[in-house]
Amino acid sequence: MAAYRLEQGEDAFRKLFRLYKSRNPPADLSGVIDFSQGHPKVQSKKLGLGLLNDQDASRAGLQPLRQWKVYSLDGYPELSRCVSAACGFHNFKPEAGILNYYHLDSSLGIHVDESELDHQSPLLSFSFGQSCIFLLGGLNREHMPTPMMMHSGDIMVMSGQSRLLYHAVPRILPFPGGDMLPPCLSVPPATETSDPPLIEPCSTLDWEVCAQYLRRSRINMTVRQVLQEGCSFPQVENLSQLTEADSYHHYDGEEMGREGHDGKDVLTKRMKMTEDC
Repeated sequence: MAAYRLEQGEDAFRKLFRLYKSRNPPADLSGVIDFSQGHPKVQSKKLGLGLLNDQDASRAGLQPLRQWKVYSLDGYPELSRCVSAACGFHNFKPEAGILNYYHLDSSLGIHVDESELDHQSPLLSFSFGQSCIFLLGGLNREHMPTPMMMHSGDIMVMSGQSRLLYHAVPRILPFPGGDMLPPCLSVPPATETSDPPLIEPCSTLDWEVCAQYLRRSRINMTVRQVLQEGCSFPQVENLSQLTEADSYHHYDGEEMGREGHDGKDVLTKRMKMTEDC
């Protein structure tokens, strides 16, 4: 399996990452695609309304399917996929989830998830709280990335080749419109009427604690399928001898996490896949 390789020089992705990470002077955001505002590269897509009924959507905390707005981005066709069941990923098995917490001074460095075991199944990425600029590039860092806004409630779906593209989050931004919290997160969730309930009751006091955190932070939840059908888990060889060169998540020190984070303790070790995968 090929290890991460850093191209020489000031690559296109790093240049744009620095641009949007800049706070003084603040970056010009006019080139960032906002799906809610319309853009020449963005095309609306239709969902099959029979794939998800309103009752199931409500129980999962989602709007009725007919109210969803789905877009495709020219050059990244897999981004037209939305939540797996609604968009035809009927064999998708959600097996692992990751929560990423971002403060307003946080960022996520340039990286590619090249050593994940399954790149064909979709990866679902849910955004809550404050907004961010998401950069999606190509198979190498010389490819100029596309900047796009991710707001609270947005869902990004990546599958196939898009799972191998460089990506990053250079900047967290306040939710647009002047309010520090999206309206849908300003009040506790409605009481669950089903028996047994899927959502535990939440008091106004408890919800305010969550709301206070989201007023200054962004939460990103990614859900993925770990293994393809017929594959088995990998074998880890000589784990104690692995070094930063074996990491498949590579971050420049100044680009990882909060500004000034050295990134040395954020290394994900590369594992050897079994031959049948």
